[in-house]
Amino acid sequence: MVNPYDAMNKLKDALVEVTEVVDRATVHLSNVERELAMYAVVCAYSLAEEMWIYKADPARPAFTDWMANGRKTAGDSPYTIYLSTPINVKHTYRISGVIGQPTYFGLQVYKQMHGFNAPSGLLTHEMMVIDTNGKFEIIASKERPVEATNWLPLKDDDTILMTREYRYDPALQIPVQVSIECTSPKPGDPIPLPQRVEKAAAYFKSIVFSTMEIASMLSVNQFSPPDAEVRSPKYGDSLFPTKATFYDGFFVKLKPGEAIRLSGRLPEKWVYTSFVFYDRWYASLGYPKVRCLLTGKDLQFNPDGTYTIYLSPEDPGKANWIQMGSLYEGLFSYRFMLADSNPKPTVEVVKIEDIG
Repeated sequence: MVNPYDAMNKLKDALVEVTEVVDRATVHLSNVERELAMYAVVCAYSLAEEMWIYKADPARPAFTDWMANGRKTAGDSPYTIYLSTPINVKHTYRISGVIGQPTYFGLQVYKQMHGFNAPSGLLTHEMMVIDTNGKFEIIASKERPVEATNWLPLKDDDTILMTREYRYDPALQIPVQVSIECTSPKPGDPIPLPQRVEKAAAYFKSIVFSTMEIASMLSVNQFSPPDAEVRSPKYGDSLFPTKATFYDGFFVKLKPGEAIRLSGRLPEKWVYTSFVFYDRWYASLGYPKVRCLLTGKDLQFNPDGTYTIYLSPEDPGKANWIQMGSLYEGLFSYRFMLADSNPKPTVEVVKIEDIG
């Protein structure tokens, strides 16, 4: 049993440590950057509080919407919905809803491995049986029930279930409706509040510090080479990769009058593609006012089928421009979902005045 006094102290210590570390990291940055840092801290605490204080019980699952109420953290993507809830393999869960019109919808289960979230079971909308009215029901359990039309297998060390929904145009595409319930007959007592507070404090630290680690580990203005030294991050339980996606990225560092030119070709097969610029806290900018995102549907292609993208705070005068707002530093990443390959674009820093 966690002592309430100890839990309060850990929460206080987490708040003090995070704010002091972030303050030291941003002391020489602009007021704009410091404000983004403050917002990142607020979003991280808001997410940790909802996930691990109010919705922490695997026996009483409830989805946390990661981007609700304007939250931006952990590599959010405009027009994307991430939902997560803790789970326990001793329980059986029913996930049900109406599929809507997503470009991609998937459920990914995670287990803890060396302090990180490792992808486990995966079920995508293309794998699901959906009735003529768009309704679906999924059973998540260790053993497959005979009556289960859609089954998401759970393993002994699975701890989190997350859904991902990607749309190109939320004004035209009906969102997915989804809910989850535990069908176990004896859910047991709720998790004590001090234990939930301790988990929230630890998760809050992990979100902020893992983001700072990502920024420090990425190569500057280039993808890391295949033979790059692999560093083992200290914080990782706030990151949730998925088996359905190829990712890569780098840290952006430009001077006034410079841009990054990305040249490449998309995979032959893919369901969703995006190229995104984030601030240094892995949060997207004020889209659509700041067009920090280009999807596969947004791209204008060259006659040979390749693409050329420009990344800069200043307008390069080209169609495929990813805006950086007033920032000259931040994170860039791409994602290819349900793709048959992972063709990385070439990266070069160019002078805007030299762009034809």
